[in-house]
Amino acid sequence: VFVAMSAALLQWLSEYHVGALREVGREARTLDEHRHILDRIAAHDVEGAAAAMLTHLTRAADLYDAVNNSRRKT
Repeated sequence: VFVAMSAALLQWLSEYHVGALREVGREARTLDEHRHILDRIAAHDVEGAAAAMLTHLTRAADLYDAVNNSRRKT
């Protein structure tokens, strides 16, 4: 199940990433967010890692919604 979920997620990300994250500044911000999440995990800061992940996923979901809505209009 994990392998299938991972494959599906990576497929979705590869399609989504091309248009959404490559815009100026977005890729660097995403990498910074990932780095912050990993730093919190490495520091064994459970609450900090969870908060950083929530922030990242919320921003990513908002970005996905915006891209998805703009694709529907075209």
